Amino acid sequence: MLRQVVQLIRQRGTPPGQMGLPFGLGETISYMLGVGDFVQKRVKKYGGIFKTHVLFSPTIFVTGEENVKWFFKSQKEVGWPETWNQLMGKTLTTVNGDQHKFQRMLVGRAFTDEALSSYLPSIEQFTEEHLQKLVAKSAAGAFNPAEEIKRYTYSVAERVALGKDMEAGGAMNWFTTWLKGFEALTSLNMPFTCFGQAMHSRKALLTEYKRILDKRRRMQQDGATAAASTDILSNVFQAEESGKGLTDQEILDFLIVVMFAGHDTTLAMIQDMLFLLGQKPELRAELEAEVSSLWDGESPLTYDMCTDSTPKCRHFIEETLRAFPPVTALFRRIPEDITYKGYRFPKGWKVAVSVQYEHFAAENQRFHGEAFDFGTMHESLPINKNLTFSHGLRLCIGYKLAKLELRVWLMHFLANYKLKVHESPISKFPFNHATVKISMASKV
Repeated sequence: MLRQVVQLIRQRGTPPGQMGLPFGLGETISYMLGVGDFVQKRVKKYGGIFKTHVLFSPTIFVTGEENVKWFFKSQKEVGWPETWNQLMGKTLTTVNGDQHKFQRMLVGRAFTDEALSSYLPSIEQFTEEHLQKLVAKSAAGAFNPAEEIKRYTYSVAERVALGKDMEAGGAMNWFTTWLKGFEALTSLNMPFTCFGQAMHSRKALLTEYKRILDKRRRMQQDGATAAASTDILSNVFQAEESGKGLTDQEILDFLIVVMFAGHDTTLAMIQDMLFLLGQKPELRAELEAEVSSLWDGESPLTYDMCTDSTPKCRHFIEETLRAFPPVTALFRRIPEDITYKGYRFPKGWKVAVSVQYEHFAAENQRFHGEAFDFGTMHESLPINKNLTFSHGLRLCIGYKLAKLELRVWLMHFLANYKLKVHESPISKFPFNHATVKISMASKV
């Protein structure tokens, strides 16, 4: 009873809404069934600012361009669920203030155009091997390519992040278990819980990454630094500012987040591109013509081909990201009581923006990709219509790498392969994407 009274006092002056079930569940189950639909229903009931309780925290959602601008301008402290913070560690996605600025400045050196160009040969190698595997599997009939795409995106992320010191795919089982922790419905860190198993796998992953980091340090001490520009670890390991670099723990935490960012979101996007290319043959023909006018499909791609020279492919990827945003919501933690538009936002609560809802709200779509429009120009979109990689100080630092990998995959696919999409149901949580069933064949 006392706890309920305290909760009611804490809610005085807060926006309308409901807090759902007790024991921290709140409205999490409804939220996980589809974030866009969840927000849309509550906006209709309560208005553009409402409260709820999701992912173990009381949360206030704000919607609409004006409120989204306020969110990015005034809310600086990242606000992921505490379980997610523990899974990721103290790195760019979870730290705030000066620590965030310092880390971002140093790790940014791993995402310059020069660095990205050095990753291109590895991305191409894994991409072509992956597409050939999809063709081989198609010999037995239509299939769901998710597992093959997962192995591909993991392999690319692993090679780009850690170089050739990591045995290809050697830590994938640990990574898969760690990843499941983001879906955990309890924060109990015990061996029999999803979250506990994920934290155990995190420890195993960091132990393996530490082995590689120690090897790089020994190489540096021996003067063997020539291969320093071909993977993210090498670039970050060498980065210093005023004689100060990242600690080992900061580097290790950053590596696991790079693996996370380079894996599931790319997996989701490739399935979405397959879905759209299968649905829109006239669009695919237009993209194929652009690629064939520039590249023979066999010689190594150049960095320029994958960036400035294929604007239609770039546009297709941008619009797919808008129509199928993999990350469905962004969270910030409220550090002190504030008042906004007459409502009290209590200290310690979260404030959130639904990427999925913002991208489609004005179009009244059902959040299943129906809003795809190849004529949409992203440069002219308002802030709340282009949030896939967040915005401002929290803009995803690896977004150029993600787009490079998608461009390489798309260009190899368009140049050399035929596709038929048989099914395309939608997965809604923790990432929003089409789950396709396909068959593929080589053009030659």
